[in-house]
Amino acid sequence: MIRDDTNQIRRILIVGGGTAGWMAAAYLQKHCPCQIALVESPNVPTVGVGEATLPALIDFIAELGLDEDEFMRRCHATYKLGIQFQDWFQTQHSFWHPFGVVGGEIDGVDLFHYWLKGRRLQRDESVYTDYSLQRTLAEAGRAHRRIGGKAVVRNYAYHLDAGALADYLKEVATSQGVRHLLANVEEVVADGQDRIRYVRFDDGRQVDADLYLDCTGFQGLLIEQALGDPYLDWSDTLICDRAVVIRLPANPRMMPCTEVTGGRAGWIWRIPLTHRVGCGYVYSSRHLSDEEAFMELSQFAGLAQIPKDAKQLKMRVGRRAHFWKGNCVSLGLASGFIEPLESTGIFLIQRALECLLDAFPDTSCSQPLQKLFNARMAEAYEETRDFVLLHYYLSQRRDPFWEDARQIALPDSLVERLELFDDTGAVVIPAAAVFPATSFYSIYAGEERLPRTYNPRVDATDFGQVCKLLDQIKNANQNAIAQLPRHQDLMRWLHEGEATSR
Repeated sequence: MIRDDTNQIRRILIVGGGTAGWMAAAYLQKHCPCQIALVESPNVPTVGVGEATLPALIDFIAELGLDEDEFMRRCHATYKLGIQFQDWFQTQHSFWHPFGVVGGEIDGVDLFHYWLKGRRLQRDESVYTDYSLQRTLAEAGRAHRRIGGKAVVRNYAYHLDAGALADYLKEVATSQGVRHLLANVEEVVADGQDRIRYVRFDDGRQVDADLYLDCTGFQGLLIEQALGDPYLDWSDTLICDRAVVIRLPANPRMMPCTEVTGGRAGWIWRIPLTHRVGCGYVYSSRHLSDEEAFMELSQFAGLAQIPKDAKQLKMRVGRRAHFWKGNCVSLGLASGFIEPLESTGIFLIQRALECLLDAFPDTSCSQPLQKLFNARMAEAYEETRDFVLLHYYLSQRRDPFWEDARQIALPDSLVERLELFDDTGAVVIPAAAVFPATSFYSIYAGEERLPRTYNPRVDATDFGQVCKLLDQIKNANQNAIAQLPRHQDLMRWLHEGEATSR
């Protein structure tokens, strides 16, 4: 059968720039035979809260045909092998969420269950993530690749300057034919049947398209203000609703991990870039005033006073009821927001673009495709919400904020996950999961939530041999430290061209 292209999408208008807009422009220009235009205001700055990422971004960069080293240089990026949590479970306590496998599987069963049996038999006093190569390297300040060589692990991510990423992707997209318009949106005209007819700008221009992407941030100019799609408020579940952000001088050590430290009424992040350190405090305004938050962050950073360029952000926690409505798809903050504890902001943009490409419509924007897309994105947002919420629920801190964060009513999906884990130690992961099973095991073990039993298949394996294998894994991880360069030396070579033998 010959395909009828009469209703083919030919024109896409992206409203809003920033990370979401320019990721969409570069990605769709690569994959869709359409005319793509992006309009952004010359007056509205981008938010750029999320500067840490997940390993999926590796595939996004490769799919665009970009050179990773050039991407790193353009985005002032450093590598990220995981997250170190301090003062979260308890004060003076630390645990890790490393990327990648933690020792792998033995006879088809995750190492977690063998580690758990060893703990029960008092034959293994290790922490679960001691078996992670990424944690071993990050803790030692080592890189995951040799200078001039390729990565020795598949699962790693980046710390990056989100503004620089948007600028880089803008160059990529416009060089491939994306039209870049600078104007303020004056009016979005809809037809009353969930379809946008055209967008009018303050310079008098009027642009119509077959498909619109709303990248206008929390205000949702198209999806919410024009089409009336409601926002599902999750502030009663995730109670942090503010952030203050400061920039610190670059740290030459540049450890390959995101540092998260529990605070009085939230948590503080430190993200190392080559030209500065991003530092911010995510907190609950019900438990801490803005002035108190600025003071606590300044004290944490060792500053005598609040920096003049400090920024305060109000967070609208939740998601769209319909991420795709009519001929409009929302991306980034226009589609939802979950606090950046697990660095999911850029990932959720990437997931939406991949889902859109999988369900790419014709001009009818059929309901079945919208339903498929909306279901997949709802699943991603709800899994992310549950995973972030799990961190708070397992904490044993006794400050009023932490008590309140732990006592909220859990979503049924998280209750069921916890019940299954508590009874069996099982972590069930759907095919398109945001986080792998090892991520859940790392948080459970790190916050000392251990199940009543382990997988019974563990008892079918010679445990003496298992213990030898576990020792071999730890020894191999330790040996890797001597074989790989310091992360700071790799960054010096990559960003400055400085050779080193250390």
